[in-house]
Amino acid sequence: MKSVEQLVRKDVRQLEPYVCARDLCKQAEQFMDANENAFGTTVEFEDVPLNRYPDSDLLELKQTLAEYIGGIAENNVLVGNGSDEIIDLAIRTFAEKGDNVVCIVPGYSMFEVCAQISGVHVRRVLVEKDFQPNVEKVLAACDGRTKLIMLVTPNSPLGNIVEPARILDLLEKSGAIVFVDEAYGEFAGSSWARETANYGNLLVSKTLSKAWGLAALRVGYAVACPFIIESMRKIKPPYNVSAISNYLALRALGNRDRMELYVREMKEEKEVLEAELKKMGFEVFDTVTNFSVFRVPGQVSSKEVQRKIAGKGIIVRDRSPLPFLENCIRVTVGTRKENRRFLSALERAMTL
Repeated sequence: MKSVEQLVRKDVRQLEPYVCARDLCKQAEQFMDANENAFGTTVEFEDVPLNRYPDSDLLELKQTLAEYIGGIAENNVLVGNGSDEIIDLAIRTFAEKGDNVVCIVPGYSMFEVCAQISGVHVRRVLVEKDFQPNVEKVLAACDGRTKLIMLVTPNSPLGNIVEPARILDLLEKSGAIVFVDEAYGEFAGSSWARETANYGNLLVSKTLSKAWGLAALRVGYAVACPFIIESMRKIKPPYNVSAISNYLALRALGNRDRMELYVREMKEEKEVLEAELKKMGFEVFDTVTNFSVFRVPGQVSSKEVQRKIAGKGIIVRDRSPLPFLENCIRVTVGTRKENRRFLSALERAMTL
C-alpha cells in the first residue's frame, strides 16, 4: 500500500511554493512589500483594510475552524474559495494525466469536472439500491494509479448518510486518499473531520455555505493530516480568500448558536413540508439534509413540473437524469411562507 507521501504528485512534492514576504514576517508597522495602494481605499467596509492583501495563511480563521471542529490544530486546516476550490486543489495535488479518481455516484458533479479538466480519468461506481456504496465494487475499481476515492455524506442529491463502517473500510483497504465531502454535515450532526488525526489518507471537505448561511462569501475548508494540508497549500493561490470573506467568516463562527437555531428551524419546516408532499401523494425520500427529494407520479414529467413551477417564479431542481432519481425533483427547504407558496405552485402544476 502506498504511503500518503507517495500519493502526492512528484512535481508537487518537489515544488517550491510561492512565498509572500509577509509569510516570513507576520507582524510589522509598515507594509512596503506588495505594491499596494498606501494612500487608502476607494470604498470602506467596517474596519477591514481593503487596500491591503489578506493574510495568505488566514491563520486566525484556521485556528477558529480548528476550535469549532475540536481535537485538531490549525495545521490540519486549509481554507479555500468555497469547497469547489478544495476539490480542485485536492485533485491537482494528487492526480495527474494517466491517474484516476473513483467517484461514488450519484454525487457532487464538480468531482468529475475538476478531474476531467486536469486530464484525470474518472471511474464511476454506482451506489446500491439502499444508496450505500458497495465497498468491494469500489475497491475493485481501484488500481495502482487510483489517487482519490470521492464521496459525499450526507449524500447530495440522495440525502442519506454513508454508513461509517463503509468509509472505514475504504480508509483501511483502498491505498488511496478518501475524500469525504461534508457540505451538509451540520444538518446530520456528525463529521469525519476529527478522524483525520487517526487516518493519514482521510481528507474532509466542509463549507460555510449551507448551515452557516454564507453561500455568497465562498468559504470552504479542508481538514486532513498536516502533510496533505501542506501539499495542497503549495499549489493554492496566495490570496485565495478575500479579507471581507475572512472577516465575516470569523464573525459568523462566533455565532454558532444562531447557526444551530437555523438548523433546528429548518428541520421543523422540513417535517411540515414533507408531510404535505406525502398528503399530495408524492414518494418522499428519507433525507438528513436541508433539501427534500420527491418523485413525481409516472404519468407526469418532473421536468414539465419544474417548468410550470418556474413560471410562478419558484426555482427547484429536476434530478431525473440521475440514477435512482427518475422523475424526481429536489427542493430546498424554505421558510414557512416560501414552502406554502411552493406547495401551492406544485399543486397547480400537477392539475393543469
